[in-house]
This record gives sequence, C-alpha cells and structure tokens, in this order.
Amino acid sequence: MVQQKNKAVAEYADERTSSQDQQEQLVNRYLSESASLKADIRRLQTQVSGISNGYRTNPRVLPVIIPRTDAEHEQISKQIQRDTLYIRDTVVITETIRSTDTLTLIKRDTLIKTSRPVPATVVIQRDTIVAQKAVDYTAIPADIILFDIGSASIRPIYTRRLDYVANVLLKNNGLQVTITGHTDRSGSPKINEALSNKRAEMVAAYLINKGVQPSRLVTDAVSWLEPAVAGNSTSANSQNRRVVIKLLKR
Repeated sequence: MVQQKNKAVAEYADERTSSQDQQEQLVNRYLSESASLKADIRRLQTQVSGISNGYRTNPRVLPVIIPRTDAEHEQISKQIQRDTLYIRDTVVITETIRSTDTLTLIKRDTLIKTSRPVPATVVIQRDTIVAQKAVDYTAIPADIILFDIGSASIRPIYTRRLDYVANVLLKNNGLQVTITGHTDRSGSPKINEALSNKRAEMVAAYLINKGVQPSRLVTDAVSWLEPAVAGNSTSANSQNRRVVIKLLKR
C-alpha cells in the first residue's frame, strides 16, 4: 500500500516537472519572436526616415531642358516682333486717334452751345378791374340737414355746411335765416312735434355759437305734416327727418 502511494507521488512530480519545462519553452519562444518583431519595426522606421529625408532635401525633379538651335531662336524672335507690331498698330494708335477726334468734337460742340447769348424774358402783368355783381343769396336753394331716427344731434358731415351759412350771415347784415324742423311719420304726433322743434333749435344754437345774432334766426317746427317724400318707407322716412335752412332778406 505504501509502495503504491510513493509511486503515485513520484509520477505526479514527474508530470509537474514536465509541465514547467513546457511553459519555460513557450515563454522563451515568445520572447524570441518579440525581439525579432521589434528588430523588424526598427529597420522599417529607419527606411521610412531615409525616404522622407530624401524627399525633403530634393522635393521635385527638375525637368530636362533641351537647348534650342540658333535657327529656332531667330524664328521665335521674328514671330514675337510681328505680333507686337500688329497689336501696336491696331489697339494703341488707331483707337487713340479715334478717341481724340471724338473728344475734340464734343468739346467744340459744347463751347458753341454755351457761348450763345440768351435774350432776357420780360413778363408784363396787367391788372384788370371787373365790376362784381352782388350775389343774391335768397335765390340759392335751401340747405337740408338730415338726422338719425329719434335724434336731434347734428352729424359731423354737416358742420362744414353750417359754417358756410354762418359766414354768409356774418358778412351780409341784410340777411336772416329760417330754420324749420321736420320728422317722419313714425311715432306719436306729440313726440314728433317736440322732436322737430328740438332739431330746429339745435341748428340755431350751432349758428349762434359761430357768432350769428339770435334776432336774425327764425325757427319753426312742423312735425311730419310737410314731408319731402310721400310714403312711410325706410327711404322716405330717412329723407323726411330733416331741417330746412333758407336765407331771406330782413
């Protein structure tokens, strides 16, 4: 039993020694191959560096120049002279003369035009006095001012017309004005009578505010009794809601 155990231990020791020898052989082979690769890398780097230095010292190859013969030089010289003469005759001399003539003509024409005397222009004005006939403002048709439904406020579009009437009255003391208020057929007679009167008073107040004396204003209210357009339609009612202004002699 003891002999078998010793034999097994001896075999295990032999196998372990053999395994260690194999590992050392592999390590030595790897180190040898690594050293060989490093040597190859250094050799390649040296070659690349030498090639780069060669390009750096001599970056381009000079072309080979073939010298020309005397006959070729003479032919090229004649060709250059002939081309130069052609360009000088056409561009320099001809174009310069043409430009000079054109500029001279323009300059002379301008001097002739500016040297002509210009006669003085005399403007004679005559004032003609014409006798003016007095305007008969009483023959002018009456002015009409329209109002909104149930309103006695004067619309802004009629202020310019009322300013004209006030200006005529202020410049002509022999005139007076009648102001008559109207309504449409809608509403009760009592309301229409009061509304027509208020519309006439609003127009009179506007003229008084412009400087017209109240004694020259005659107001009246007729409600719906004197329509401008017959009927009770919307169009007729819009034309009947009005104030009529008429200039008369005092």
